Amino acid sequence: MYPKINLVVILCTLMVFLSGCQPSTPPNNQQEPPQNQSQENPQNQSQEKQVIHASTVDPLTQDSWTQLSQSSVDLDADNEEESLILYTAAQRDSKGEIMWDDGQKWLLLVKDDTSYYTLFSEYVQLGSVYFTVAGIENTPTPRIGMLVSTGSNLTLTNYTYVQGKQGYEEETAYDSGIINSIFTSFPAYQ
Repeated sequence: MYPKINLVVILCTLMVFLSGCQPSTPPNNQQEPPQNQSQENPQNQSQEKQVIHASTVDPLTQDSWTQLSQSSVDLDADNEEESLILYTAAQRDSKGEIMWDDGQKWLLLVKDDTSYYTLFSEYVQLGSVYFTVAGIENTPTPRIGMLVSTGSNLTLTNYTYVQGKQGYEEETAYDSGIINSIFTSFPAYQ
C-alpha cells in the first residue's frame, strides 16, 4: 500500500490536470488549429458564469459541522489572507472518528473577516469533496479547484475571485456524467 502522502500528491496532480491547465504553446508534434476555427464550443461562449457574492450570515450557525481541511491564502488579491474551509455534516464519535453515513451535507466556505462566500453547500450521496488552491500564470488571484467524487459522478469545479464582479466566478471544468465508479485511490478523510 502506498503511503498517504503519495495519494494526496496523486489527487492534487489529477485535480490540476482536470482543471484545464494547458501549455501556452503546443508540443512540436501538434499543429495549431486553423485560424478560422474556434477552439471553444460555441454553446459555452454564450453561457455566463455564476458569481457567488458575499453574505454577512455565517452558514455555520445553520447546521452542526465537522471541519475537515483549511487553507489560509490571499484569494482576492487584497494582500490579506482569507480562510478556505471544508466542512461535512458528519459528526465525530467519542474517539474522534468520523461517523460517515451513506451521504452527508458538505460545505466549502471562504471566510473574509465578517463576510462569507458559500462556494458549495450540498448533500453528497456516497461520495467525498476535496479542494486545491493553485496560482495560475498571469492571473492576480489563485484558482480554487473543487473535486466531488461519488460512485456515479466525478466533477471538477473551479472558483476564481473576480474583482470587477466582487465575487467568486464558478466554472465547471469537468463533469463525467453518469458513471459507475469501480475504484478510486482518493484518500479517505480521517
